[in-house]
This record gives sequence, structure tokens and C-alpha cells, in this order.
Amino acid sequence: ASRGSAGLDRAFLANLAGARRAGLAVGAVHVFDPCTPADTQGANFVTVVPREADLLPPAILLEGATEFCPEPVSEAAIQSELMVLVNQIEAHAGKPVILAPSADFEERYRVGARIERKLWLTRQNVEPTYAGRPWTLWTANAHLVTDAAEAPLRWVVARP
Repeated sequence: ASRGSAGLDRAFLANLAGARRAGLAVGAVHVFDPCTPADTQGANFVTVVPREADLLPPAILLEGATEFCPEPVSEAAIQSELMVLVNQIEAHAGKPVILAPSADFEERYRVGARIERKLWLTRQNVEPTYAGRPWTLWTANAHLVTDAAEAPLRWVVARP
């Protein structure tokens, strides 16, 4: 749905409506930008994602590193800004977020160990263990080719 402080998926609301018409459960993902303050990222999320009780818990995708930021950003600042963003999105959504750290992001910032939220991990075909605790969602194949769709799909496993 949103990325950093200004990026947004212009087709998000139309896709949300289409998925609902197809009978699917729907939710929103925000892509965290480690170079951007959390308050502007939270504002971006709340402008595009409706406040509706039937949405799935929102997810925050955590990738990238601070080496490419125009100004230096410390590990402590990443932890602090991420917690601010988590609080803002949870206040808007009315439910806890799901954190989706990449393996590299988790290795560097250890959010899975420091922030007690459900995890959405990614590892191609092999169950991920990189966050040090069980996942709730697992992207097992990011490019699954199937007759069910014209383009590759993301195959996500949900732990019962």
C-alpha cells in the first residue's frame, strides 16, 4: 500500500476492492525506509489504507540498510523509528502489525528478537529460522509459476 514517506501503490484501493469481490481476505503492507523519519511514513500509510475492522493485520516489510541514506542513521535510531512506526500503524489499524524482516535486515538490526510482534519471514523453499523464533507467515516462493495466474505468484504459507 505504501513505501517510506511518499511512495504509494496507486492501484491499492482498486486491488483491495477486486480481491474482496473475489472473496479473499485483504490487508496492507508498508515498506519501511530506514532513511526516513517514522512519523512521515506513518502519515503516508494512514492516507492510503482505510481504517476498516475487517482488514488483515498490517505488515511492515523491512529491507535495506542505512549505508545509502543521505545522512548517517544509527542502529538505535532504526530501532526507535521502527517502534514509532509500529505504534502509529497499530493505532490506525486497531490491531498489532506483522513484521516482515529480510534475512539481511534481521541479521543487522535483530528486530525479531527486540520487538515482540508476529513475523513474516522469507526463504526460498526451505523453512526460515533466521529470526530466532517461529514465523507466522513464510514466503516460501516469491516467484511461483502456476496455471492459476498469468504472472508468477508469491506463495505464502500461514502457520495454523
